[in-house]
Amino acid sequence: MVVFDSFQHLGERFSCPCCGRLHEILVKRVVVRSGALSDVGEVARDLSLGSRVLIVADETTWSVAGKSLSVDLKAKGFDVKRALLPVDSFEGRPVATDLNGELVARKVVGVDFLVGVGSGTVLDVTKYAGFLKGKRHVAFPTAPSMNGIASNVMALKVHGVKTTNPVAPPVAVVCDLNVLCEAPVEMVASGFADLMSKPTSFTDWKLCDAVRGCDACARHCKLCPLPRETSKNYEAKCAASAKEVGERTTRGIELLTLALLNSGFSMTLAGSSAPASGGEHLLSHLWDMAAKSNGRRTGWHGQQVGVATIIVACLYEELLSRSVGEFDFSVLEDDYVSEESARAIFSRVYGSELASEVMHFYSKKFLDWSDKKVELERLVQNWDAFKKDISAYTEKWQSVREKLEAVGSAVNASGLGLKQGEVDHALRYSRFIRERYTVLDLASELGVLNVSTARKILDETGVLE
Repeated sequence: MVVFDSFQHLGERFSCPCCGRLHEILVKRVVVRSGALSDVGEVARDLSLGSRVLIVADETTWSVAGKSLSVDLKAKGFDVKRALLPVDSFEGRPVATDLNGELVARKVVGVDFLVGVGSGTVLDVTKYAGFLKGKRHVAFPTAPSMNGIASNVMALKVHGVKTTNPVAPPVAVVCDLNVLCEAPVEMVASGFADLMSKPTSFTDWKLCDAVRGCDACARHCKLCPLPRETSKNYEAKCAASAKEVGERTTRGIELLTLALLNSGFSMTLAGSSAPASGGEHLLSHLWDMAAKSNGRRTGWHGQQVGVATIIVACLYEELLSRSVGEFDFSVLEDDYVSEESARAIFSRVYGSELASEVMHFYSKKFLDWSDKKVELERLVQNWDAFKKDISAYTEKWQSVREKLEAVGSAVNASGLGLKQGEVDHALRYSRFIRERYTVLDLASELGVLNVSTARKILDETGVLE
């Protein structure tokens, strides 16, 4: 077992104590305490970020913390500008899009660094704007609602498709527990639910390595255990304190915040979001993409991920219950989705304009049947060993549901405002929207994930209640 505390290696380059791979946590400073808002100026000076700062926020987060931060920084001699994200007319709140990132980037004139004051949307847009202009940024979260705060990736909607792209992580993260404890309960539940998806997302990372013969997600030749070891201890502590998290006690919010930060570090260590974003995130992303066409606003990312994790955990149980004799390759060949069939499906499901964007990502993991057969036959020949290996990382769906219930997060479609058809649709088609190979792909290719199994999973887990 690897004993590792990421907070002792901020800004350092070091080797994994287990496999020897070199890693670097690019975040140089983390502050988590009550009253930390007043630390931002000191952190900026210690890191020689400059004196001209652009605060990025939305109307809500500006009033919650941005305005106070601006006053504090000005009193300390900083030249402060601000950029407020516009409210999307349909969503009723700002949206993380490439266009909003470009909008903020245009305000990065005569600025040394940026400070993102907000939750997922604001922080991701700040990352993108900083990336476009080559400027460092500081993250000041106003809610512990997602695990990307300290990560080297951003989630943006580009041409209608929810994408995850590599960027520079914040140079520093400053978390004021006074602010975080006042975050809306649904945002706290969202952060907790996002965190509870890590066992399934890491299992998908492991599965990708086993099926593809390499870690195709992170473009490395072998998996390193460090990304998982970085976050799981904090996840366990947080899960054990679910009641305190739900009640937004200082201790509960501190545990959640530390766990979310470590989950973000795990992505940086892995070189991709793979250890923290698997099939469960694909379901959530597709629900986001389809929200407007279904006449609803996008939901809380983490809570969607939590419900999707229940589904994916049950799918893993279904897959790992199968024996070698149940896989008939002549049937699998007949059911395999060819590239031509995929294009037709995408046009029907997503529309002609979005279909080409989806195909762009899916084609990166697509294999012709001849190559796919070789890949699956190699796996099936070692099926028992594969099941034993993968089983060591999975978690029972009942356990996931119990943890989510303990903190007050949604555990079914109605809790997310989703219709039954949207859940069915995502379970069948979300695997196509990304290049990431997950259990959704393998279960479909082995004939395990079909219409009847999907209904069985949704009924068994109570997701359609």
